[in-house]
Amino acid sequence: MSEEARKPLIDWADVRQRTVGGVILAVLVGGGGAVWTTISNEPRNRAPELAAGSSTSAQKVRWGPIDRLPAGIRVWGDEKSREQFVPWPDLERELREKLLPQLFADPTPFKLVVQDFYSKKDWVIKILMNDENMFCWLWFGANPANGWQWDGLIRIGLEGPHVLQTYQRFSDGSYRRIQGERGPLNKQCGESVM
Repeated sequence: MSEEARKPLIDWADVRQRTVGGVILAVLVGGGGAVWTTISNEPRNRAPELAAGSSTSAQKVRWGPIDRLPAGIRVWGDEKSREQFVPWPDLERELREKLLPQLFADPTPFKLVVQDFYSKKDWVIKILMNDENMFCWLWFGANPANGWQWDGLIRIGLEGPHVLQTYQRFSDGSYRRIQGERGPLNKQCGESVM
């Protein structure tokens, strides 16, 4: 193995950590800029390995069925980036692995379900507790607190609609809370069904 191949991807002296809302973030500083990335919801002794020059960028999302697409989300970064589509099976797996652990102290009893809304196929996303009890809603791209105007963010909330937390998706498939109460939703709302 060459000397170059044995070098770590980055020098840990260039990585700084910060906790924001219970989520540990790392920043790679260098090359005239800084790149933040999510590390974990759990404290760790050191930052994970980050690929040199890797960066994540904020993305906008929009629920597919609104635009006569199948269940899933349309995703894009800035106006120059190419739009992608994440179909529901992939999105559900991503949400289960990367968003639900941020929402609930123990995400195992919670399930994501896409359902029709009157004559609109796959129109709503619900988060159920114990496979049957409605817990909260998940909205992609539209702001229910502002007349359902599109802004590209992800919101979790209650009937009403009442938004509890707002997240933004990033190009690495991570979700970062940008607004809302700290702590797991099932602790904020109690374990009772909404």
